[in-house]
Order: sequence, then structure tokens, then C-alpha cells
Amino acid sequence: MNPRLRKLSRILLRSLAALFLILLLGALAAWGLRARIATALAKDYLQEQGIEEPQFTISQLQTDSLTIESIALRHPQATLAADRLQLTFTLSELLNSYRIGSATLQNLSLSLDASQLPADNAQPSPEPLSLEKLFQLLDPSPFLPVPFDRIQIADSTLNLKIPEETLTFPFEIEAAADSADSLQIAATLQHASHTLELEATLADPARTRLQAHLQVDAPVAFLDRYLPHWKSDLPDLHQLSLSSLELQATLSKPLDSPAQLEATLRLHSLAANYEEATASFPLLTLETLFFDFNEIPLHITATPQSILRDTLAVLPEQPLDLDITLSNLNVFEIQTHSPISWTYDSGYLSAASNFQLSYQLENTLRPLQGQIETLRLQLDDQELAPFSLTASGTTDQLNFQSSPLSLANASPATLEGVTGTLNIPEAPAEPIVLALTGTLHPAPLALNGEEAFLPQAALQLESLIFETGTETKLSLASLQSNPLTQLPGIARLAGDLKLDLFLEQPSDSDLASGNVKLDASNISIQSEQLNGDGVAIQSQLSFQQWDTNELANIDLANEAGLDSLLRRTQASLDWQANKLSSPPFSTQWSGGSLALAPQDEQLKISTSFGAGILRYDKLRLDQVYLENEHRGTLAQLDGTASFSAMLDGVTLQADSQHRIDSPLSELSLSGNYTLSPFQLVHSDLPARFLPELAGLSLSAALQAEGDFQANAQDADASLSLTLRDGAIAYPASQVNARGLELDLHLASLAQLDSGPLSSRLRIEDIEAGDLKSLQAESQFTFQNGTQLAVDFATVSLFGGQAQLRSAQIPIDGSDFQSTLDLENFDLDQIARYIDFFDGRMQGKVSGHLPFRLRDGAFELLRGDLRLPDGAPASLRYNTQGLLTQDAKAMPGTKPTLSDRILKFLKINPEKTAEQAIGNITITEFYADLFPENEPETPIKIRIGGTAHTDLGDVPVVINTQLHGSLTELYNFIIRLNSL
Repeated sequence: MNPRLRKLSRILLRSLAALFLILLLGALAAWGLRARIATALAKDYLQEQGIEEPQFTISQLQTDSLTIESIALRHPQATLAADRLQLTFTLSELLNSYRIGSATLQNLSLSLDASQLPADNAQPSPEPLSLEKLFQLLDPSPFLPVPFDRIQIADSTLNLKIPEETLTFPFEIEAAADSADSLQIAATLQHASHTLELEATLADPARTRLQAHLQVDAPVAFLDRYLPHWKSDLPDLHQLSLSSLELQATLSKPLDSPAQLEATLRLHSLAANYEEATASFPLLTLETLFFDFNEIPLHITATPQSILRDTLAVLPEQPLDLDITLSNLNVFEIQTHSPISWTYDSGYLSAASNFQLSYQLENTLRPLQGQIETLRLQLDDQELAPFSLTASGTTDQLNFQSSPLSLANASPATLEGVTGTLNIPEAPAEPIVLALTGTLHPAPLALNGEEAFLPQAALQLESLIFETGTETKLSLASLQSNPLTQLPGIARLAGDLKLDLFLEQPSDSDLASGNVKLDASNISIQSEQLNGDGVAIQSQLSFQQWDTNELANIDLANEAGLDSLLRRTQASLDWQANKLSSPPFSTQWSGGSLALAPQDEQLKISTSFGAGILRYDKLRLDQVYLENEHRGTLAQLDGTASFSAMLDGVTLQADSQHRIDSPLSELSLSGNYTLSPFQLVHSDLPARFLPELAGLSLSAALQAEGDFQANAQDADASLSLTLRDGAIAYPASQVNARGLELDLHLASLAQLDSGPLSSRLRIEDIEAGDLKSLQAESQFTFQNGTQLAVDFATVSLFGGQAQLRSAQIPIDGSDFQSTLDLENFDLDQIARYIDFFDGRMQGKVSGHLPFRLRDGAFELLRGDLRLPDGAPASLRYNTQGLLTQDAKAMPGTKPTLSDRILKFLKINPEKTAEQAIGNITITEFYADLFPENEPETPIKIRIGGTAHTDLGDVPVVINTQLHGSLTELYNFIIRLNSL
């Protein structure tokens, strides 16, 4: 017990002893003893006990009553004054048993000077307080039998002087004896704002009970008045309001049980602001029942209006039900009976948790231990499955482990082996540090009847929480490299993958900054669509002042919002690969990059691609490089592109300028391109794509240009291609062409339409075997992707000209018909291509040859070739010995009459026939080409004219039928043997 309280109790006991002595003296006076002597003896005794100048007057003394008035007792630390003390008694009981009937004390004023009580530092430390010792103070045994029936102290005042002021408490006390060994006591201590009521039953231990009821209407003012320095012991308590408190306590000792204290504390309209936490409760109730101060349990129930610390809040209007236990003034334990629902970051995270915590003051290494069971945790729009958390450590450093973490429904992965630490330094300037590690296990996935292999990853998380904001670092690294991922029937990946995230955010703002890095190395890819080896990827995304609330609800179609976001963003991606293939494309030693950065209030987007070797089907390009750059806003971007490569040692260069409008809403692309002039020399490029052209080589100077445009629905481009100095060599077909010139114009590649411009093709000369043609020229247009409109097509052949009449040729291969006009073909030039023709022809023939395409088959129709009217023609042939040589070789026969007549006239018919065949003037030449009614006789020829001999001119008419190729057209010469 406190030494000052002990001395105060001693003074009160002495005062009560003095009163009891007065009672005895009064009793003697009642027996007729001398009142004055009794008064004097009483005063002397009181003075010997340290009472200074005791004053009182015995105003009435009877055999059954005593009245004492004007009582005044003084002690250095206390004074006692009363208007009147009245006693009733039975004289025999008073003398024999020292027992009175009743005592009534009115207008008692007890003043104590607590400020003058000296501290007794020499006293040994008080023994530990226990309920048993408290209960022993209620033991009435020393006072039994009870020496009175009833005592009442009414209309009394207690004045307590403290250094700052004197406190006054009106009080009343009433004690009544139920029996000789049982006493009932009731006391009331009142004040304007608080009331203390005490009730006690003092009897045998099973019936002894002390009850207290304290009602305080303004508890904060109560503390300010009676404990003025209480706030200095709680420097982090910034605000406290409490309308009233009510305390009920009962000390008792039931039969065969130790002493127990049962108490209930009710706090009404409680609101507090402690450190950075605020809380308010309409009613907070604490209940306890304990048997020893070494084990004090508390049961707390409340329905809070708010509990908030920074952005961490307990949901309002939900019942709280907690158990708190204090053991040996060393171990503090707390446990929930029902889940507590709480939110973080304005509802971004919400959860319901049960927890059980304990704190051991004497454990310097790990005083804090506990377990938290989270039944529900909602993170934005994702819900986690229930999990539990165990923790141990100190208030400065807490270590924890968690059960596996996963999403509640169809979780793609589970975080297992979760361990971490939480460091909370005392210095406010130092950050709170949360560190966490675990292993990320993807959920099983079945593909094509097999289980897919997905990579496990090591996760590391570190979060630094400053007073000014937070910094978070997250790292994910794959644990397997071969394979990294295996998706049956889809793809297989091998390699190493690592992801790093850094995020910082001020505590007073929703704006966040940070970066994301991805590093992939030694990647190999195997799939139907893409295969690669030696792939490496490095990418980084940096952002400044991103609004997290805006980001969660961003509308990608909102150009202004997204453009503002990208202006605070920088992104880069670099990749390299030894080999890549995606049929029909493949590359070797390739790489590329992408960069996004704000520049001069605009966006700058750059991309590049390079490859040592790029193959497309059978086309190979070397030293390929493509570069692209855009500047502007998301409403409009202006860009340039450049492409260069080596084709068979020839440098290709293409450039483009373009504009992109409204890429997020109504995408529109427009621009132009240019293919710089380049020269092909004996290139086999056509043969690479058309195997039937194997051996064909092309030489030419080429260049092209055009415009292009595209939107979300379609795309189109124009083409202007120029080819000069072209040459084709095709030994397999003995075809050579030189002097090729092509001007190809297409206003629409998508529609395959030439628009207002015609295209032109010109070939200086063509050799097909021994056949030569000159000045082939054509003018044509493409019409709406359906027809090739040939304005004209001519070629110089056999000294004349072959010309295609205007034609509309369907591009889709459907039926069409047209005609070749043959003009002024020189018979002599035709004869030169007949190997067995030993002679010469003069004259020109003309005609026409219709043709058609029907059901995909090309057909020649009936045409003709004739000698124009009045146009001369002749045939001279070396016929010497053609007929006479065979006649001489014939054996001798008996001449006929006609033979003898011819011999007499000196006429030789064979020689005359040879002369006729060798020199003919042609006046009629008509060739019926491909008559429809005689498919087996494609060409019928009629020649009429005059044969010249030594004997004179002979009329000649020749009719012949030819079959087969063009060479057989001239077989009629052999048929002259029939003459």
C-alpha cells in the first residue's frame, strides 16, 4: 500500500478511536459519573494521541443515550468537525459487551491535507496486491461480535487538499448489523458530475461481498480535475471525448472458491484520436471476472461508428466482440470472437479477419506472437481465398508466415511458402519496411488431353512506408529454364524470365510513379506458328504521376485522357534472336526495338527491325533494316519510315511519309512511299516463285512510288512502277527479250483498278528460237479488279504487224473472245524459217485470226490469210533434179506412143514440171485457218497463179490441207511433187 495512504488510514483509525473513547466517557457520564471529568479525560487522551486542542461538549447524558455537540478535532494532516453525535444504548450491554444500539453523526466535515503527507521512502516495497488480501480487509472477525446495531453519517463532507486545490466530496455512510456476526454497510460519495456508491456485506467469507458503482458524467473533466497531468503520460493522445462512464464492480468469495472480482465498465459516446488513429463508439463495454491480478481477462463488446488509421478502416455499424487477457503483468493477449471487417485505401482492399495475439513483456527476443485468420479479402475486383497468418517478433520487427494465397474462384496461380518481416522503427523519419518472399505456383491447366507445364516463379516484395509516402519493389524470377513453359499441341518455351516492378506514391495523393522491367534471356520457342532460338528481350516501362483511381477506370477510347497518361510515360523494348521463323518468313541474327517518350509536348514513338538474313518463301534479303518514327498526339501522328536491304548484292531502299489520325476511335492512315531506283542483273527472282520458269533470268532498272490510305474498315494503295533497260533470257524455251520498258499505273491495289492512267509495255525485240519479232507494244488498264482492258497490242512480225483488237479480258478467267489482225506478213521472211525450203518467195499477205477462252480452255476460231487484191506475189524454188533425177534412175521400159510423140517433139515433161514449180507468179493466195467444221484439217490453203517454163506459161491452181504446227503450214511446197 502507498505510504501516504497508510498514514492517512492510521489517522482515520485514531480519529475513530477517539470517537469511541468519547462514547465510553459519555456512557460513564450517563451512569451519573462526572461529565466534566469524563470530558477532561477524553481530551487528555486525545491530546496524547496527537489530536491538537480537541473540542466537544456533552450536551446530554442519559442512561440510554448520549449527545455530544460542537465536536472539533485537529491533527497536523487532518481535521474533523461535527455538529452533533447521538448515541443510543443499553447500559448493561455497554458496560458488559461494549455494545451500543445506534450512532448518528450529522454534518461531519473531514478535511485531509494530502499535500503534506511525507513520503516514507524507508518503507519496504509493498507486497504484491492480490484479491485474497483485499478480501481479508473485509474480514469482520476482529470486530465481532458487532459492537452496534446501526451507525449513520449523514450530510457530511470530505475535503481533500492537494497541491493545486482543495477537493470537496459530499458523502453519506450507513452501517447496520444483521446479526452479531454480520454487517451491512452502504456509502455514497457524490459530486456534481460523478457519484460513487459502495455496498458491503461483512460476514463469513461465503457471504462477504463488496459492491461499487461509479457514475461519471464528464470523465475527461474528471481526469483534468483530479489528475491534471494525466495527458503527459499519453503524449500521442491528441483528442479524447467521453460523455459518461459507468463502472460496476463486485468483490466476493463464493463457497469453496477463491476471491473474485467481477466488473463491468460502460463508456458512452467515446471518441479518441491516438497517434494517427481515430475511433468513435456510441457505447463500449468492458466486462471482467478474475481471481488473481496475475490473470485478468477482459471481454469487450462495441458497435463502432468509425475506426480509422490513415487509409485503414474498420467497417462501421458492425459488432466487435473481443477477449483481452493480461497475465502476470507480463503477457497481453487479445482474441476476436467474430470476424472484424476492415478496408484499406478507400475500399481498394476489404477483408474480414479473426485474430489472436499475445505480447510478453519479459521476452526480449520475440515478445509478440499471434495468428490472423482472414475469411474474406477483396482486392479491387479480385477476391482471395481464406488464409491464415502466423507472426512473431517485437513491436519493431515482426516475422510472419502465411498459408498459401490464391484467388477465391478459378485462381490462375497460388503463392506458397510465404514468409516475411515487418520492421517498424521508433524514429518517425525512418520508414516502415515490409518484406515478403514466396513461390508462385501456376494452377494446373489441361490442353489437348494433357497437362500443361507452366513456370514457377520466386516472388520477392519489399514495401517502404514513409510518413510522406510509400515505395514498393516487386520481383518475379522463373525457377525453371528448360522448359520454361510447355503447352501441349501449342508451344514449348525454354529460357529465363525475370520481372521487376518499382512503385512510389505520396501519402497525400493518388498519383503514383515507378517503372516495370522485363528481362528474358536464352529463350527458345517451338510452335506451329513461331519458332526461335537465342531470343533475348529487355523492356522497361517508366511512368510519372499516374492517377491510380483514374488508371483503374481509364477509357482507352478517350484520346485526351490516354494522351495525358502517355505524356507521363516512357517505354522501351529491345530484342535479339539468333533464329526466328514464322512460315513463310524466317530470319537469322535479327533484332528490334520500340521506344515511347514524350517530347516537346508531343509523343515520340520509334520502332526498328534488323536482320542479317530475312527469307520470305524463296526470297532472301540480306542486311535488312527497317526504321519507323512517329511524332504528335493520339489525335494525329506524323511519321516516317525507311527500309533498306540487299537483294542478290543489289541495295534496295524504300522510304515513306505518312499520317495517322484518331487511332483510338476512327483510325485513319494516309501517306506516300518511294522505292528508290535499283538494278537487277541476270536475276533469277521470277524463277524462285514460279518453278516452271527455272533458268529464266531478268535484268532491269526498277523504281516505284505511290500513295496509301487505310481505316478501320479497309485499306488501299496506288502504284506507279517504272521498268527500264529490261532483258529476259529463258534458255529452256529459247526465248530472249531485250529493251523492255514498263510503266504500270494502279490507282487502287485493293480494287486492282488503274483509274484514269493507262499502263504501257514495250519490248524492243523478242527471240523465240529462230523466230524474231520487233517493237512489241501494248497499252492497257485494269478495271475494278474484274477486267484487263487492252487499248491496243501490236508486234512487228515477218515484216508485217500482228495487232490485237481492243479487248476486255476477264481477270477471273471467265469466257471472252477477241481477234488478232495480221497485216502485210512478208512471205519471204516466213520462208526463211522453213528449214527444207530452198528458194525464195515474194509478196505480202494479210488476214485475221479470232480466238476465245471458254471454260478455261484457249481456242482458235476460223480465220483467214490472203493476198490482197492486185498485190503481186511470186515463188521461186530450186527444183533442179527434183523430178528428173528419179526418172533417170528408173529401169528401162518399152516406150509408149505418147512417149515417142513427146520425144519426137523434143518435149521432156519432168523437166518442164521442174521449171513450172521453180518459178510461179501468184495471183491468188487464200488460207482458211481453223475451219470449225473440219477440226482434223486446221488449215486449208489455195494458191492460184501462172507457172513459167521454156515451153510457155502454164496456169497453176494448188489446193492443200495442213495439219499440226506452224512449220507444217508450208508443207504445200512438198505437195508440189504431185504435179
